Amino acid sequence: MVTIDIEDILSKFQIPKGNYQIIKEDELDESEFIFIIEEQTSKKQYLLSSTYYHPGIKEESNFYKQHGYEVKNPIQRLTGTLEVATDKDDSFYKFLYISHTLFEL
Repeated sequence: MVTIDIEDILSKFQIPKGNYQIIKEDELDESEFIFIIEEQTSKKQYLLSSTYYHPGIKEESNFYKQHGYEVKNPIQRLTGTLEVATDKDDSFYKFLYISHTLFEL
């Protein structure tokens, strides 16, 4: 399994501050790791991916649905974390941080 710094990664996305923990890990394919993250107070859950396969946000969402995960909305990155200011207008880069995307469950 892959090791991640969950606090650092989540700090790049537009989600409420909280105490997040990984409650499930899965490897869907070679180098396709996902983590189910839960905020301990609200019990709100997210799917965090760690992969180099990013065909686009809609396609990626459908991929996780095909593997049994009921993803809802993709979570955008915080604008201040974008390397290039114009990335906020790109339908893909505003959701991608290095090799990670985040979806609400």
